[in-house]
Amino acid sequence: MSFPPSVYALREAVRAPALVEALPDYIRERRWFGGKARTIASARIADALPLPANSPLAYLCVVELTYQEGEPDTYLLPLAFADATQAADLRRATPQAVIANTDDLTGDAVLYDAVYDPAFCQLLLGAIERGERFGGAEGTIFATPTEAFTRLRGAGELETHVSKAEQSNTSILYGEQLILKLFRRIVPGLNPDLEIGEFLTAQGFAQIAPVAGALSYDDGTGQPATLGMLMSFVPNVGDAWSFMLGLLGQVQAELRQSDSLPRRNEEREGSEGLNSPAVGRTLDAVRMLGRRTAELHLALASGQGQEFVPEPLSAEDASAEVASMNNLADRVFAQARASLDRQPQQVRGSVQQILDREQDIRARFAQLSQQPLTAQRTRAHGDYHLGQVLATPDGDFIIIDFEGEPARSLAERRAKRSPLRDLAGMLRSFDYAAATALGELPPAQLQAWVNAASAAFLQSYFDLAGNTQFMPHSERERQVLLDAYQIEKAVYELQYELNNRPEWVRIPVDGMLRLIQL
Repeated sequence: MSFPPSVYALREAVRAPALVEALPDYIRERRWFGGKARTIASARIADALPLPANSPLAYLCVVELTYQEGEPDTYLLPLAFADATQAADLRRATPQAVIANTDDLTGDAVLYDAVYDPAFCQLLLGAIERGERFGGAEGTIFATPTEAFTRLRGAGELETHVSKAEQSNTSILYGEQLILKLFRRIVPGLNPDLEIGEFLTAQGFAQIAPVAGALSYDDGTGQPATLGMLMSFVPNVGDAWSFMLGLLGQVQAELRQSDSLPRRNEEREGSEGLNSPAVGRTLDAVRMLGRRTAELHLALASGQGQEFVPEPLSAEDASAEVASMNNLADRVFAQARASLDRQPQQVRGSVQQILDREQDIRARFAQLSQQPLTAQRTRAHGDYHLGQVLATPDGDFIIIDFEGEPARSLAERRAKRSPLRDLAGMLRSFDYAAATALGELPPAQLQAWVNAASAAFLQSYFDLAGNTQFMPHSERERQVLLDAYQIEKAVYELQYELNNRPEWVRIPVDGMLRLIQL
């Protein structure tokens, strides 16, 4: 696809009423749109920044959405124009790119999402390489390379295509060298994915996709928003979630013919009795993951730069965390009670079981503020689970997506927290992986693998990071924090499952029951 010869046609199309009218419907259907629970009231082009600046072939549009309820949102929408001939090809090849129909002298033309045009993608890459800037009516886009750009870019032409992965951002691949992640929702402030990625790249941390450059938008308010980050493309065999499900599928196949997993009274001791070759492969994988997680936390706590200096986890911090945990519990348990009669009988029994233990859960939260604290707060991943890790062909792991939990504010996602929160998230991910892949096994066997995998992961992690300053200095403190964070995560999971997959509530319920009984 080539850009239209008429710059005038594009400029006029950006101002066309047809575009503004089409935006709500188009954006609503996009995977990257995060406001699906709300109704869009209106859309407007708040700014349109030409690329290239002197003779625009596309516009990077800042689209403001207002809703019938709640605060407005702002999204990034690269916009290009296709004349009638080009439009026909576009509709056949990438119909999801078409935003609006419009007329020009050639007949039926379209406005479309420019990320689906390789020429536009090359313009973005070149802009980052040259450190260009683009001005609009309200702000400026800055394209900046890192010191690693030349090394990561390599030589030669790079073919482009848009990743087909369903996700909240849009990824443009440049051959097998680079990947540009565009953050569609524009949030004022530095995105932690870019911030942590640049920090770890400068540190030489090997288990990430190194950062080669970035795009940011400054509207003059003093809080430039991260629009995109350019990273090295890391060859992989998929994320660690899919990788682990594959390994667990082998476990289930072997265990149909044997009963080699230990029972519950053996699980807490580690991997004794787990003699199945397939089980051994899963434990080798989680040990490697534990080591890489420890290396990540050590790098993030290295103290280079003010935003990465560890700080004490104070009594005030602990009290604030307990208050946040109880607020979450208030919301989730109130919702669970209100929806109880509408749930299927089996789901109702599981929910009632955990409602009966609500005070025990809150008591475990309270222990966090009753425990003398020696741990520290550091920067951490923030939303750590098997889906945030890539498995490499040689059996290693690459850690990705440092944005943090999407429901939290940018300030919360950049805040320092105990790195034990990352461990808690990964342990809960093991629970879900087992329930997904080992569901045919007896519950005792399924739980045996979860406990063995958790023990192997934690042992590998603490072998490397257990004696660092940011870790609790006592086993008691470590366990209190880790249990509280896991229970909090499971409460959040309960809310998600009640809203989306009621038949899955057993997983977080069993997790909470097990943890409060330890």
